[in-house]
Amino acid sequence: SSDLDEQTEAEIMALFSAIHGDTGITIVLVTHTRQLVAYGTRHLAMAGGAFTDTPCSSEAAQELLVGGP
Repeated sequence: SSDLDEQTEAEIMALFSAIHGDTGITIVLVTHTRQLVAYGTRHLAMAGGAFTDTPCSSEAAQELLVGGP
């Protein structure tokens, strides 16, 4: 998603959200763009060779955007 302009990125994320909401299909998004965390329901991050797992409520997503892993 880093090569997309902001409008196209937002459109694709809205499409992913709609697909997940309508069908329940799991979508795995791998990105370096921290702002996209807010679209998820779960956030996995790798640090020091280990994964951390964080539910993505709007509050949790905000913490990740501000200064999380």
